[in-house]
Amino acid sequence: MKNGLLLFLLSLVITSHANAQLSRYSTLPEQKVQTRSNTNQRNSNRALEQRAAGQAAYDSQVKECISQTKEMYESAGTYPQSISDGWHNTIMSTTTGNDCGANSYLVENNRITKWNYEGKQYIDITKGGIITNGKAIYYMELEGGQPLYFTVYFMDDILKR
Repeated sequence: MKNGLLLFLLSLVITSHANAQLSRYSTLPEQKVQTRSNTNQRNSNRALEQRAAGQAAYDSQVKECISQTKEMYESAGTYPQSISDGWHNTIMSTTTGNDCGANSYLVENNRITKWNYEGKQYIDITKGGIITNGKAIYYMELEGGQPLYFTVYFMDDILKR
């Protein structure tokens, strides 16, 4: 009986010690996971903030481009009645105000027929594109059928008058 009691006490001590060790080591990875999770969350938040700041700066530049282009266009006073056939460097803006910049368009019979997208791809213009007073408006359908309107200003032709 004495041996049985001794074995029982010894097993209790060993089990308690093993449970304490297990408990200590099992919480360590959870703490590391929590720390990593917090670090990843902070990095993710920082990336989102930087992306938002970059987007805000881009939006500001686009608005400034649209404003300056409209101001230059309106200050010209007179506009060409037609634009010669061929490729033209232009300033394009979207009516949604999310894009503005230099682009190349092909003009045929006083109508825009192609857009040289980012210097790599030629996109056919089939909806709109008739040039009036040195500018043209056309649209493209986005996914879901929503139209996106573009205004193209032939500033080189307008300003050389």
